[in-house]
Amino acid sequence: MNLITNTVQNNEPRYMVQLDSLRALAVFGVLVHHFLPPELFLNSKLHWGPLGVRFFFVLSGFLITGILLRCRDLVDFAQQDAWFTIRRFYVRRFLRLIPVYYLTIFVTTIIAFQSLSKFSLLWHLTYTSNIYYSWRNWDELTSHFWSLSVEEQFYFIWPLFIIFIPKKRLLTVIFITIFLGPLFRFIMTEAGLNNGVREYIFTISCFDSLGMGALLAFCNYNQDKLKRAKKYLCNFCFWIGIPLFVISHFIHIPNLDNSIIIVWGSTAASMFFVWLIERAARGFSGWIGVILELPALVYLGKISYGIYVYHILVGYTLSKILTYFGLPALGLGWKKFFLSTVATLIVASLSWQFFEKPINALKRNFGYKKEALITTQQ
Repeated sequence: MNLITNTVQNNEPRYMVQLDSLRALAVFGVLVHHFLPPELFLNSKLHWGPLGVRFFFVLSGFLITGILLRCRDLVDFAQQDAWFTIRRFYVRRFLRLIPVYYLTIFVTTIIAFQSLSKFSLLWHLTYTSNIYYSWRNWDELTSHFWSLSVEEQFYFIWPLFIIFIPKKRLLTVIFITIFLGPLFRFIMTEAGLNNGVREYIFTISCFDSLGMGALLAFCNYNQDKLKRAKKYLCNFCFWIGIPLFVISHFIHIPNLDNSIIIVWGSTAASMFFVWLIERAARGFSGWIGVILELPALVYLGKISYGIYVYHILVGYTLSKILTYFGLPALGLGWKKFFLSTVATLIVASLSWQFFEKPINALKRNFGYKKEALITTQQ
């Protein structure tokens, strides 16, 4: 009994405070992308917004895979029913993500019904916005929903792999997942199906980011056996991933086929984020650690999901309010960035305190039954 109990307890999730700060920086990049002009350096050269979304994919792969591997322990060691465990996982994800998302869709539909394509509503409600936008024009108010659809689709299918596939095959599945991303983008490019959007927003095209986060989680979970492999992974992502990331995103190389950037650019960014997440999970020291543990930045990371979901609706509503009172509408620029960001932070903070946090507290009613550890051994 002690051996089994220790096996599960040793894999309990620990709070990695610096990851919250990285969340805040990533969502800040999304605000820059949507509220400031595209010709600004932060958007035209740094591409902070798209990189922020890519970071969230890697982080999701890392955190969700870690949770699912611990759930797998409860199935394997405590003989907890696999489908019971998966249902609990789905319910907990539902409580964290869907209420805010559906609330935003509801309010958006009321405030800006004429600005929305009626045909798009069903796609948003079913978390298939990324499929919709791969063939249709963007809706101004719901364009960012594509990334939420990618993550929700991943959350739906990934538990089935982690829980049911034999453990000795999991690493192979993760590697296949990683290679499917660039392979899909290559096929789309060679077939002439890429349109500057489609090759990036299909779920399978994001598999390399999600899979690389999962690979880091797998190495972290099996750190006694894979300690050296984890070290090699992090060194590879630092010494190879970071130069490739810089070359693909910041350096123009004459005569370089753009398809190479399309196929491998996201993978290079994901490699950099693997290294960044692993270092932040362990904890940066020095002045970087001090910054990443600033209470204000950590708090913004806690409410980053609300910031992401609400920000476009808040910016749109603020502009309409100004117009109603005879003031000029907000165009892209620093004025819109400042006012919309402040308003978004206020809304997201209120949402967290009075809406998300109480709903999130319900997750304690759907915890994973660790008492099975005791009953199984009696």
